Amino acid sequence: MAESTLSTTYTELQQEIAAYLALGRDSSGWSATEAASIAVVLKRALRQFYFPPPVGNERPHEWSFLKPVTTLDTIAPYSTGTIAVVITGTTVTLTTGVWPSWTATHGSLVVAGFGITSRFEMLLIMILMSLSSSIGPFVGQNWGAGLYRRVTLGIKYGQRFALGWGALMCLLLVPLAGPISSLFSKDPSITSIIAAYLRILPFGYGLKGLYILSNATLNVLHKPFHAAAITLTYLFVLYIPLAAIGSAVIGVKGIFGSAVIANVIIGIVAWLWLKKVSAAICLEKAPL
Repeated sequence: MAESTLSTTYTELQQEIAAYLALGRDSSGWSATEAASIAVVLKRALRQFYFPPPVGNERPHEWSFLKPVTTLDTIAPYSTGTIAVVITGTTVTLTTGVWPSWTATHGSLVVAGFGITSRFEMLLIMILMSLSSSIGPFVGQNWGAGLYRRVTLGIKYGQRFALGWGALMCLLLVPLAGPISSLFSKDPSITSIIAAYLRILPFGYGLKGLYILSNATLNVLHKPFHAAAITLTYLFVLYIPLAAIGSAVIGVKGIFGSAVIANVIIGIVAWLWLKKVSAAICLEKAPL
């Protein structure tokens, strides 16, 4: 069997077992009884691999690639808002959806400005999303190896980076909001919305990073519904009610401010939630 690849075939596995049993890798030289014995050994080995027995009092390991992938679309009771829920193995992912009706009440130019800034924000958050994608394998590998202290250090460094990135965005975007907004439009009504967005939203990026990292870590620690609960809390308990109130009382800036408040609160909640969950599943050996 070639050593240069991580993939293998059923036939190659048969050949390896036959070689171990001193029957040779050439299947043409196997008798019917020998071939049947090889098949029995291989099937039992695969059964042990796919469905390993429990060790001690622990639950048996479940491979994520054996679980179904399901997409569930739900309609939120907020005019045009939709939420997509994707369950993949042990991961539950929810998209935040779009609620343009609040901005639409302030005019089409406000909607245009809001659309530009929300897309610009995705570029800024991409760094934090990349970090959350990296923290998953890191936590999973070290957790599986019993290196709990390394897990906690990795999470701490990730959280510090998220807070540092948020602070850097504040230092860069707040004073440069005016020049940046002029790059997207020359209409004062649109540039004023973009500038306001860039002066307000960055103050919540650091805590939003904690929320993103906590969700990714909870998914890896086989707590996807904890992550989903945090996301639902963010959407339906914090962001949507605050944005509705902010839009009605202050206007567009109230929507932006509500996002900052929601990000700050959910960042702290997610951080505390992760500490509690990690302690409950043995990370108390190296507390966060």
